[in-house]
Amino acid sequence: MGKKRIPRYPKKPHSSGQARIQLGGKRVYLGTFGSPESYEKFYREVAEYQASGGVPLPSPEPTSNKVTVAELILAHKKWAEQRYVKDGKPTSEVRSFKTALQPVFRLYGGTPVDDFGPRALLTCRQWLIDRGYIRRRINQHVGRIRAVWKWGVPRELTKAETLGALMTVPGLRKGEGGTRDNPPIGPVPDEHVAAVERFVTPPIWAMIQLQSWSACRPGEACAMRTCDVRDDDPLLPLAMRGMCWVYRPGSHKTEHHDKARVVLLGPKTQDMLRAWLRPGGPEAFLFSPREAREWWVQKQREAASKPDRRCRKKRNPKTRPGEIYTTSAYHGAIREACERAGVPSWAPNQLRHNAATLLRREYGAEVARIILGHSRLSTTEIYAERDISAAVQAMASFG
Repeated sequence: MGKKRIPRYPKKPHSSGQARIQLGGKRVYLGTFGSPESYEKFYREVAEYQASGGVPLPSPEPTSNKVTVAELILAHKKWAEQRYVKDGKPTSEVRSFKTALQPVFRLYGGTPVDDFGPRALLTCRQWLIDRGYIRRRINQHVGRIRAVWKWGVPRELTKAETLGALMTVPGLRKGEGGTRDNPPIGPVPDEHVAAVERFVTPPIWAMIQLQSWSACRPGEACAMRTCDVRDDDPLLPLAMRGMCWVYRPGSHKTEHHDKARVVLLGPKTQDMLRAWLRPGGPEAFLFSPREAREWWVQKQREAASKPDRRCRKKRNPKTRPGEIYTTSAYHGAIREACERAGVPSWAPNQLRHNAATLLRREYGAEVARIILGHSRLSTTEIYAERDISAAVQAMASFG
């Protein structure tokens, strides 16, 4: 069976003054030619046609609702920008909602909110499938779309019945709809880690070592400060103080769930960190892109055939290195180093998998769970002393 032909928006109006297209053997009038409403209906009709497998479906009867989908999305956006904030900045969840709601806004912006039902949600899901999103991400975005309607129910912007109908759309199963899944993240071979040392700056290599020996997350490595590290933390049993340091990230992945996060630092990690700790500036981040830039410039000067001792700093550069690495910049530095070293690219979070694999093998799943921070404990609870003692003993020999 041949591929269904998808029409384009007409170049000129019909004699009636409307924009008209032929879709699956059916004439569809879009409204006044060139109007925003006609473009919205065009995109919606085409998307619904594709989502239905090329079979035209009848449009639902309009209702007298006054609140439109676009108005609901904009109201939720303002709320989300205040709700999802960390360290005074919007979190990635705001951007994720924007991505999830893109097809909803584009295809159904002028539709009354309670006319947006399961069929419309399936159309938006198909829009995401067609753009190559992985299955897990699509299911997350569909959940975010439903979350907007759920948010609207207590604010009397949407009806509970509409939300209930949207909840009937099941999540995509593996392989359904031609979707793909990313392969599970696994450890990275030790030789691939060692290969990048020559091609990264000292701060990047220090963060790689920190993750390898402590099993911390990439963001926790980037954000380490002197004031966050203690050798006399109350978490440590008195008899074991000095065996490990304790790193309590100022900000971490699960803090909004009221979860405690501690990272145990063994002797190898302590020896490496001593060169980076800043007693005179405990609030400063240990691993600075600015210092990395200065190191790189100095290295270039020393490598020159005729070293240039002049200072070539610009008075007002357009961009300046920051005080802290972002996880994306950290990942980018490793990716570039892998290319230069001629090894397959790997990501910082794979270092955590390396450590997790070794910890489970050597010390058991329960000790690994505590060290990795996979705990159900809240910040108002504490680890049992025997559990933390086992974790400290493990890290004293591991890291």
